[in-house]
Amino acid sequence: LRLDPSVEPPAVRIVEVPASCWLLYSLAIDEAGRIALTGFSCDRVSVYDPSAGRWGSVATEPSPRGAIFAGDRLFVTHTSGLLTELALGPLRVREVQTLATADVAVGETIGIGATSTHVWAIAREGEPAGPGRALRIPLAGGPVDAVIDVGAAPHTQGDLTGA
Repeated sequence: LRLDPSVEPPAVRIVEVPASCWLLYSLAIDEAGRIALTGFSCDRVSVYDPSAGRWGSVATEPSPRGAIFAGDRLFVTHTSGLLTELALGPLRVREVQTLATADVAVGETIGIGATSTHVWAIAREGEPAGPGRALRIPLAGGPVDAVIDVGAAPHTQGDLTGA
């Protein structure tokens, strides 16, 4: 629903979501009000652009989880330790990369955040209580450039940077 709290009583409008899958995992909203939804049971990312009143949807690698906008780009983590970068105009997969490094196995990649220079992902290795790691990826492109141990079984919802 779309809620406008600036009027009394608040105005409510229902916005139909033309999704082929209703089991959603993550929600991200950018400064322009665009909304991104991931669905790890249907391997899709959907974006709503309120200025155009239009939905877009694109198939992704399996099990998309966390989502974050970074300017005109959208980044999505996947359970398998992948990071997908999507372009927004038009909505399409731009690049998929592994978050594993020569020294670090990555799995259960569920959370994500962005700063002005990097995307951060949160993951754990192996078993549910396996070591947790924060992974830093340059927005300018390239592989993981920092791995920070964060303790067993990390989990986050929303922007893990706190922004």
